[in-house]
Amino acid sequence: MFQGGVNVPLIVCGKNIIRKNVTETALGQTPDMFATIADIAGAGSEDYYDGISLKPLFTDANASKRTFSYTEQFGNTSTSNDGYSIRNENYKLIHLENETEYFYEISTDPFEQNNLLTQSLSSQTQENLDQLKLIKDGL
Repeated sequence: MFQGGVNVPLIVCGKNIIRKNVTETALGQTPDMFATIADIAGAGSEDYYDGISLKPLFTDANASKRTFSYTEQFGNTSTSNDGYSIRNENYKLIHLENETEYFYEISTDPFEQNNLLTQSLSSQTQENLDQLKLIKDGL
């Protein structure tokens, strides 16, 4: 659930990739790969189950971007990190099965050192926490 396990780089190259030598910071998750490949192959919708095609980002920096990324892990008996994480561009909420929660401002704390839930939250930080919980409730 923590960044070391879920933050993975993706390198894309090939024909029709117009945005060369560009670092794109848009959120993505594994189901997006299915939607992207289907979109490139012309196999139908650019939305595939929970995936959103990343293909528009290959040519357009202003293309629509995913607003959140969700990860879950359950049934792992070797760790106590079962639960879920949900993040937006700047913030990440981690909720473990044992009811422990962590909340990080990923944009300024990429190594998740400062759990914001141990202190008073600013109105902006609280809004982001509430937004992530609402998104999770809607999944």
